[in-house]
Amino acid sequence: MPARRGRPATIGAAAIVAAACDIADEPGLAAVSMRAVAGRLGVAAMSLYRHIPDKEQLLAAMVEQVAGEYDLTTLTPAHWRDDLVALARQQRDIIARHPWLPELASRFHPLGPASLAYVERVLGLFHAGGAPRQSQLETVGLFNGFVTALAAASLRPPPTAPHQDVMDLLATGQYPHFAAVAGRTLPPHLDLDREFDRLVARIVDGLL
Repeated sequence: MPARRGRPATIGAAAIVAAACDIADEPGLAAVSMRAVAGRLGVAAMSLYRHIPDKEQLLAAMVEQVAGEYDLTTLTPAHWRDDLVALARQQRDIIARHPWLPELASRFHPLGPASLAYVERVLGLFHAGGAPRQSQLETVGLFNGFVTALAAASLRPPPTAPHQDVMDLLATGQYPHFAAVAGRTLPPHLDLDREFDRLVARIVDGLL
């Protein structure tokens, strides 16, 4: 009698989501499908649906999964400003590991234990900083949006040097405010890695 092909003893939701995250990390989010996840786990695609009903719920679960990568244990209201900057650094590092996160986080807003723990801690930090209770959720959303955009921008290659045509446009006098800021030359490319903490601190101060 032929031996049965080996397979993991159990395949649960956690393993399915972890496999989907691995696929999204490499080769990319477009490669994520129930069939691809099943192939990664060595099981039949239909077996996944007992744990996760469809791809949309799988994508939402991926956002919840990476929310668990934050280390919230050292954050304290006593150092709320520094800790918000430190938390932003964590978010940048998570996005560097999972470049697909900004796209999915803009579509899905899961409220599982990991996501709620993150939101709860950030709310507490902004509360300690004096943010009014009625606007704290909005403040957290603006903070997350800025940090996500800044982190995603820092991962892109720096732009090429501006073409002389830009300077010619400024010389027409139609853009006096930009020309006044730029002077005779355009501002140099901002090193987002080096300036990350300063920019996050500015947005935190502006939100309060």
